Parts: sequence; structure tokens; C-alpha cells
Amino acid sequence: MKFRYLFPVWMMFSFLSETSHSGEYHYKDILIGERASGLGGTFTSISDDPSGVYYNPAGLIYAFENYLSGSANTFVSTKSVSKDVLGGQPYTISSSGMSPTFFGFSQSLGKGKFGFAVITPDSESINQDDRITGLSSRPDTPESFSRKYFRTDTTYLFGPAYALSVGQRTSLGISLLGFARTDRAINNQFVRYAPDATGKYLFQNVALDREFYGMVPKIGIQHMWSDRLALGATLSKRVLLSSSSVIRATRTKTDPITGLPVADPGGAFSQEVEILEDKTEPTLQAPWVGTLGGTWFFDKTLLLSAEVNYHSADSNFRDYRLTPTLNWSVGSEWFLSEQFALRLGVYTNRANTPTIDSNSTNQPDHVDMTGGSIGLSFLKPGSSFTLGASYASGTGKGQAIAGTTLSQELTRTTLAISLSGSYQL
Repeated sequence: MKFRYLFPVWMMFSFLSETSHSGEYHYKDILIGERASGLGGTFTSISDDPSGVYYNPAGLIYAFENYLSGSANTFVSTKSVSKDVLGGQPYTISSSGMSPTFFGFSQSLGKGKFGFAVITPDSESINQDDRITGLSSRPDTPESFSRKYFRTDTTYLFGPAYALSVGQRTSLGISLLGFARTDRAINNQFVRYAPDATGKYLFQNVALDREFYGMVPKIGIQHMWSDRLALGATLSKRVLLSSSSVIRATRTKTDPITGLPVADPGGAFSQEVEILEDKTEPTLQAPWVGTLGGTWFFDKTLLLSAEVNYHSADSNFRDYRLTPTLNWSVGSEWFLSEQFALRLGVYTNRANTPTIDSNSTNQPDHVDMTGGSIGLSFLKPGSSFTLGASYASGTGKGQAIAGTTLSQELTRTTLAISLSGSYQL
């Protein structure tokens, strides 16, 4: 029993709220790391700080001795706007919140480097309060619609990595990150039918609780092709170990013939209301992920880096058809002086969903996004402090109303602002 299918198909004003959230449709909503986030996530061929645990563990071999790095706080705001949903009116879903997105350290261990990190690569917090009146005055049609929708959905990665030199110009690394995701949602809706004082009514209260646990192993390699050119590559795949999902719904019964709610102001509660519960073990996206990148060092003050990220399809994922996705990013770092460094990046954040089919219903959004990032660091011997920001946007298609083939133009934006710091112990 999908979360979205709890909404009656005939009910034109039951907005789509899926078990998937919009962040699942993309892979680069939050950029991780002090340097990497300013470079648009272009870090596979560098990875010489503790964020290498996440990007490419092979790069840890080049990190400073006893290196500590963290993001003090990252403010993330996303907005999805569907056009012409109700009588030409737009419909907006917003998410915002603050969280520490990264903490990690690296230090020498034997002949190599050991690292450990705690990462929040995806987080969404929605607190939606909608009320629409004056929809229709015809009998037995919705006159007003109200909804209170609250959702928190957060993913955590945590675990170790180890890197080792192989010859003078090559390093290998492996990371083994634990994976945990918690998803909680409450969706309360009420629809009043015309005539306003004596018409029927429909309410629906839905609660969702989901948990996922697994591992994300990653192997990486870096090679200094020359004194100026570095190459890097990684391969990883998420492994789901356990999952659970409970959906509880209390809603007004509907007439199987007319589709109208049976509830009216004088009805009997026990005859009008049904209580549903569904427990499942949901699947989770688990594509193969490959990255390939290169960095050109012009001199000690300037570098240019580029990479591509490929996510495969996954036939075991049941929520929707997960399509292969290719993203690219380009970043540059320029030391303005010994105390200031400027980083700029450009990246894509394409959707892993299929394009909207005009003959199908309840489809996930499809919005390809392009973004930019900037970071300014203040450096002292053994420490640094960085203020960074990224912004991405895109326009595509979505279906804001469940059970219909209607689609709307959809615009999605993501803004992140972070404070980060590093310290050499």
C-alpha cells in the first residue's frame, strides 16, 4: 500500500505525497566537505582531507598528519513549485533546516592513512500548512480543502577508511560506511463538499514511519600522471541490510459506485470511518556508482578539476523505474594570498526518474538541475575556516494530483549555506 495510493483516485484535490521524497530523485542535493563543496563536489582526484572518506579514500594518503575537519552547520532550503494546479494557481512544497553535514579526521596508521567520518548527505524537513477555499459551489463537489503535512527524512553515513601508497605515484583506498535513514511523516487532510453547511465531508489522517539500515563500501584509486596532473576513480554500491515501513491511515469511507464520501454532518461515525494499517519491508535505491576525475595543477596557487559521476539503473528498486544517471562537475581553487583561498564550482544534478508519460498516473517528478558553488577560506598555519554556498535550479514536469494523468510544469531550487573548519593536530 503505497503512501500516495491512500489518497482516493477520484478526489481531484488530494495532493500527491509519496513514500519517496524529492531528494531521492537526485544524487547531489547537498555538497559535502570544506574544500569539495566549494569545488562543486569535484574532489575524486584530490580528496586530500578527511572528506576523502566520502569522495575517494585513496586520496587520504596525501592528507596532513592528524587532520580534523568538520562543518559547523549547513542551512539547506529546497522548494518545488508546480504551476497551474488549481484554477491556474501554483502549489509550493518547501523544506528547510540546519544540520552538521560532515565531521571527520585522518591520521597515520602503519604505512598508510586511516580516516573516519560522520556524514549527512541528505536531509529534508517539511512543515506544510495548506488551505484552499471557494473551489466549487456545485452540489457534491469539493468546496474547500485543508492539509497539514509534516515530514522529516534524514540519511546518515558513518565509518572508517584506509589508504595505502602503491609505488611512488599511485595510492589505493577503501571505505566502509554504515548507512542509516529515518523517515517520519504525518499527513492530515480535510475536504468539505458543497453545499458548505450541509454537504458531505472527507477527512484522512496518514502516518508514515520508515527505517533503512545498510552499508556503503567504496574502493578508490589515485594516480599522479605527472607533477601537474592527478587522476582518480571510485566504485561503490549501497547494500541494504534491513528495512521496515508502517503506514497507518484513518479516513472517511467512500461509496464504491459514486466515489463520494459517505460522511455527512448527521452520519454515524462507525459507519463512515475506516482504519487501515500496512507493514512492509521496502526496497531502497542501490545503483552501482562510478566516478572518474582529473585535476590539473597550474602551480602552487591555482588548480582546475573536473569529473563525471555515473549511477546505474536498479531493477530491484520497486518504487519507480530508476534510470541511469550521468552528472558532471568542474571546480577551481585559487589562492589569492597565503591567507585566503577562493573556490568556484559548476555541477549538474540530473533526475534519476523517467520522463513524465502523459498516459500514466502517480509518477515521480522529473527535473534536471544545474548548480553553482562558491567557498572562501581564511587560512592560518595548521587551521582554516571556510564560508561556502551552493545554489541549483531546474525546470521539468511533475504530477501534483494523485490518480490523474494531468502533469504540471515543475520548478525546483536548492540553496545551501555552510560554515566549515579544519585543524591540524
